[in-house]
Amino acid sequence: MLDTYGVYEYTDFGMTLTAVDPEDERRSYEIKPGTVAIAENAFEGQTCLEELLIPASLSHIPEGALSNSGGWSDDSTGIIRITLDPENKSFEIIGDCFCEKLKDGEYKLLRVLGSNKKIEISGKIIAAGKDAFKAHTINEVFLERPQLSIFFPAGHAFHLSELLEGFGKNGKLYDFVQYDRFIMQKHYNPERIKMACERIKHPYEMDTDALDALKTHVSCDVKELRESLMENGDTASLEELASVGAITKDNIDLVIEKAIQTESTELLSWLMNYKNENFGNEEFDFTI
Repeated sequence: MLDTYGVYEYTDFGMTLTAVDPEDERRSYEIKPGTVAIAENAFEGQTCLEELLIPASLSHIPEGALSNSGGWSDDSTGIIRITLDPENKSFEIIGDCFCEKLKDGEYKLLRVLGSNKKIEISGKIIAAGKDAFKAHTINEVFLERPQLSIFFPAGHAFHLSELLEGFGKNGKLYDFVQYDRFIMQKHYNPERIKMACERIKHPYEMDTDALDALKTHVSCDVKELRESLMENGDTASLEELASVGAITKDNIDLVIEKAIQTESTELLSWLMNYKNENFGNEEFDFTI
């Protein structure tokens, strides 16, 4: 059975949308009433579709099925809008999250909708499906439970994609294993500084040894950071580093010296004030 766009077959679930026409450039599609399921690869190869209208009858969507569309161009977003029939009992839209209903009022995230850079995940959402964030350029995800923000390198597509794969991994809402490896790498920039500092402030599921290693790593790396901090006039990163104790009595003079050499007056002012307030009003030798 087919219409001008979708191909429907009867499977073990009942009437199932199994494919769509990849050459059709429509942006919106209404799934036939009476459809019970969407096949995992139904939207594979479709680069234009952005919106789905889901009927009351639909009850089965495999993980990743709503993320199999979209292309490589910036204007190819994949499915980012869903209109759900109010009579549908299997799914619900919570904020920017299209979710499958589970037991006891809990939900599983299947697809992030819209184009917001910050996404809030309700405490009722306890799980995430494969590729729920695919093709999204996210800066921040706030988890209502356990009340923490996860920051992402939105300006680096490869790393962003890699880190977003942590959602739904190993049976967790978010698995921090790859994330923690990433923030322990060298070559800090403002994005990675923020990620590392926030992780220190909220070390969810991080053991004490790993947390101590990260603190040491960030403090030691302040010396290596001098060049990039001065080039960018980055007081925000200095504030992040200071908030987790990474700017110390032992390393602050090295950063001050670099601020003098690069004539970074705003950073120099910030550093001198911080030094005086936290380590006492010691004189600094301004002779280079």
